[in-house]
Amino acid sequence: MTRFARTSWRNRLAAGAVALELVQGPLDVAAEGLHDVAPNGVRHMAQPPAPRSVSPRIAEFVRQALADRFTAGDIPDLGLVEDRTHVFVRREMFGDGLLLGPDALPAMPGVKFELVALKEAEARAAHSGRNVVFISVDRPQVSGDTASIWLGVDIAVPPRSGVIKMCCCTSLAEFRRADDRWAFVKYSRTTCS
Repeated sequence: MTRFARTSWRNRLAAGAVALELVQGPLDVAAEGLHDVAPNGVRHMAQPPAPRSVSPRIAEFVRQALADRFTAGDIPDLGLVEDRTHVFVRREMFGDGLLLGPDALPAMPGVKFELVALKEAEARAAHSGRNVVFISVDRPQVSGDTASIWLGVDIAVPPRSGVIKMCCCTSLAEFRRADDRWAFVKYSRTTCS
């Protein structure tokens, strides 16, 4: 546990701090390595670790879970996906710091799934002036013959003054391994923003 003492913002700026931190009192940081100390003794936040690709086991589960729930049509907010023949899937899984690869995408007749980075979706929305809708996949967990994954739909909106995005929902899908396939059991929790 690292403890940062209260320091005025003027002292931090005078010391050449890279980022401004306003702290009312001591701040505990549970994980080590989240801060660096510059040569002048000023602490600043370190860069987060680079995302890593999912394992083949997780990719297989994601592929089967996406195919199963897309076919069932019950991914939360799936109705926002207008073109069901070309479907974007967000590449980043922010909850785990992982990246999906092409091997995590289902191969389904009549449907092309395509990975899209969030920044790319935002750039497409800004360029086209239209929302870019994508399936979000996050926090896949596989433990023996049970697994779970957060599934939902999200949107990248074009920059508009005064518009606040009030969307979307994601649900925790639970699966059980049966006959060498992942079979859907239930959605157990839903979170909406």
